[in-house]
Amino acid sequence: MRSGMSARKAQQRITGHYITQRDGGLRYDYEAAWSRDGSRFFWEAQVKRGGDLKGKPNGHLLKAPIYPEKAVRAVVEHSIEILAGVEK
Repeated sequence: MRSGMSARKAQQRITGHYITQRDGGLRYDYEAAWSRDGSRFFWEAQVKRGGDLKGKPNGHLLKAPIYPEKAVRAVVEHSIEILAGVEK
């Protein structure tokens, strides 16, 4: 994960997998982390398919979500759908 995030407050991490809506359902695995810096919320992920790195999506929100894990899963899964479309 990005070293810039380590300078912020403690990271929380999750792992998971997502099966795309397109192309008959391709499986992607991900590891994601997030942290807060005041009211700002930062997230980043590593996305793999079949063990191969496919992307490292990341971003930030100006206001931290109420349910951060759910929010991070949602943005990572949305990013995976976009990655799957680009790979096609």
